[in-house]
Amino acid sequence: MGASAADPVMYTQPAPVVTSSTFDWDRFYIGLSAGGMNDGTQYFGVGGLAGLNMQSGDWVFGLEVQGTAYYNGGAFQAHFMM
Repeated sequence: MGASAADPVMYTQPAPVVTSSTFDWDRFYIGLSAGGMNDGTQYFGVGGLAGLNMQSGDWVFGLEVQGTAYYNGGAFQAHFMM
């Protein structure tokens, strides 16, 4: 009698085990953004961020600082977060 679709699959070797990744998350990064709008009142904003990721085994830890400055046609505002 031949094989049929319901026959169990019998593996002769176990599947390979992946023990570690070759990718490293230890990185410094920086980013900038800007934008504006004019609907009778001028609006303009600039922002940026910088951070550092650190990898320990399978865990990734990070620190990031970001800030944004706005001009809304007469007043200046700035916001910073850590």
